[in-house]
Amino acid sequence: TGGQPLRVLFLEHQGANVTSSEFQSIYISEHPSSLDIDVSLTELTFVADRDISEVIYIGKEGNQRQALVIDFLPGNFTMAVDNDVTWVSQTPIGSVSLMISNASNPMTMDGDHFLFIQDQNAGEATLSTRIHGITEMGYRGAETPGAPGVDGRGEGFLKGPGDEPFHAVILDQTNYESPADGLTAHILLDPLPADLAIQVPQGGENETSPLDVPEFQTDEGLAGIAFFLAGFTDFGQSVNSM
Repeated sequence: TGGQPLRVLFLEHQGANVTSSEFQSIYISEHPSSLDIDVSLTELTFVADRDISEVIYIGKEGNQRQALVIDFLPGNFTMAVDNDVTWVSQTPIGSVSLMISNASNPMTMDGDHFLFIQDQNAGEATLSTRIHGITEMGYRGAETPGAPGVDGRGEGFLKGPGDEPFHAVILDQTNYESPADGLTAHILLDPLPADLAIQVPQGGENETSPLDVPEFQTDEGLAGIAFFLAGFTDFGQSVNSM
């Protein structure tokens, strides 16, 4: 009948020792009684008989950690799962909170925000973000990475209610030879626009998308699910290295 909590854990370890194991974990507050997931090479469509009030994902591999909390996940949505990453739904999502970090002391912020901190000397980076009420979000890679102008820019975008302030902070804690190097920025958008797109230069010539998006293999059964979950660690590392 559905409606009960569902937990999925993928644990990778050596022998009986699990103290330094790698893991991916997903908690769903109530699993649907009817669920249809259609997966192609470029798209995933999710159709359930009910909305889900809470989804929690946690993953760890070495120092790389990522956590995702979704409050109210619509029962119907579509995701692009190729070199670009997009999420589209007719019903607004409640809120999405995401943290990806390999830092020894990761930090976050309150409210809707985007926080990115890096220290290239230590090889550490942290990304934290929260957004609410969105119906569409994603990242599209550049048509021609490294090219001048529009063709060389990737684009991040989202659509939401446009009713709350949004704080963005970028901190580069790297020790550079020149004080002009690195980027530090503090941005307040009050309110955050309901339809927003930001373009950024991407990579070098002939480079593919910087995001290492996990692939869902439908012909590998439970092993395909395990490999898909494990791939989120590579995705987190690619985000931190962008």
